Amino acid sequence: MDILSNQTILLYLAAYILSGIPFGYILAQQFA
Repeated sequence: MDILSNQTILLYLAAYILSGIPFGYILAQQFA
């Protein structure tokens, strides 16, 4: 699939997953 071979999309998804979820979890820990 072309979308899987697109490194820009892979980097975007990786950044979203790796920084988005843990970052939101850390914020929840600090502000809870």
